Amino acid sequence: GTYDSGTKTVTGATPANWGGKRIFTPSSLTSNRQPSFNKIEVAFDSALKPWLFFGTGDRERPEDIGSGSSAKTGRIYAVLDNNPTTPITEANLTNFCPTAGSGTTCLWDNAASTSSTVLGNAGWYVTLPNANEKILSDPVVFNNVLYFTTFKSVTDNLCKGGGDATLYGIKLSLAGTGLGLTAGGGGIVDSGGATQRSIQLTGGGIPSNPVVSMSANGGAALYVGTTNASATGGSGMNVFTISAPSAFKKLKKWKEWIAD
Repeated sequence: GTYDSGTKTVTGATPANWGGKRIFTPSSLTSNRQPSFNKIEVAFDSALKPWLFFGTGDRERPEDIGSGSSAKTGRIYAVLDNNPTTPITEANLTNFCPTAGSGTTCLWDNAASTSSTVLGNAGWYVTLPNANEKILSDPVVFNNVLYFTTFKSVTDNLCKGGGDATLYGIKLSLAGTGLGLTAGGGGIVDSGGATQRSIQLTGGGIPSNPVVSMSANGGAALYVGTTNASATGGSGMNVFTISAPSAFKKLKKWKEWIAD
């Protein structure tokens, strides 16, 4: 069938069989709500179950820093869509960082080369490590790494284009089965060849979505733009080499036809 967003109607196939359901209900906190304006990234584990990745942040007010319990700090969510009978809530998810500085139980406290495992829950979420840091663009999952960008409003340094722009790359283990998912290792290679979980982007300002470009020889690169050029006069485009599968496609057979 075909869905027309203008008329909000479905034509073709059997429209009467179409339906929708709520997969996830966010926290009902009144002081620190988590607005989400961007699309959900879907990735499948080895059991072909879909995982939903999305970030939160008020894109309508990116400069709003709030204060205290009303601080505008965003989160990144990973929710298993296991066709739940009732909506999943934050109580069903593992908090990857329940208390700042809580050792290995916090995603951000782990070294970029280590990881943590979530078992028994319907996914996980983690609050971003810096106060008033927000996710204002779409995440992307490529080769078992979750990439997303963030913006943190900075009003005391005009050279930063309004704030700090950061790229995150968190390794995932979608090869597991059931409700288990490993995350936490770094997925970005810096200019010195070291693996990092996050890199602050040159120039600053609000960053774009991470965009993956795959080459014919099997390599891949990640592109992220920012609204501000670098302090040395360079462009606001950042390019990173990222890990990629050894082969994207394999030729299994072909058919040749020769005309008389």
